[in-house]
Amino acid sequence: MKVLKYNLCTRVNNGTEENPEWEDVLFPVTMGWNEANEEIAKCEAYNGEYTIEEDGMKENTEPTPEERIKELEEALALLLSGATE
Repeated sequence: MKVLKYNLCTRVNNGTEENPEWEDVLFPVTMGWNEANEEIAKCEAYNGEYTIEEDGMKENTEPTPEERIKELEEALALLLSGATE
């Protein structure tokens, strides 16, 4: 599954209201990739820098009807042959 990774920059005042001491703090962001999230990353990413990476996880997709039928036929064949797991 693809994920977006980037840094989100927030300015914080470590001083006082009268004597501000501004510091940029970067927070790492990781979110699933889709077109809408990529648009968000383009807007939020520090210096416009983001990456799209594979996270090594398999996408949660439903099997196609053909895949389900094949699996069910194989299971039925095993049951009819008397084989057990």
